[in-house]
Amino acid sequence: MFARTNRILNGSAPSVYINRIERADKVKPDDLDNYLKSHLNNTQFIRSDNFDDFFANRAKDILDLISKAMGKSIANRDSEETILAFGKSL
Repeated sequence: MFARTNRILNGSAPSVYINRIERADKVKPDDLDNYLKSHLNNTQFIRSDNFDDFFANRAKDILDLISKAMGKSIANRDSEETILAFGKSL
């Protein structure tokens, strides 16, 4: 992360700093959303400060990418440990 971006974030919730980034850099919301999506970020969860679903969804998407790259399924995505850690199966 660039120092300037870090200063914009300033410990704020995503719903707040996303708006700051859009205003400061004159970025259209759709353009920023597309950039964030390219990094496996669900913008609906970011813009609503829904951290639990954000992390679970991102973990699921990353595991899907790994599984596809390996050509194998990933075990234990619905294990008790996973559900305890993420609140749901991945």
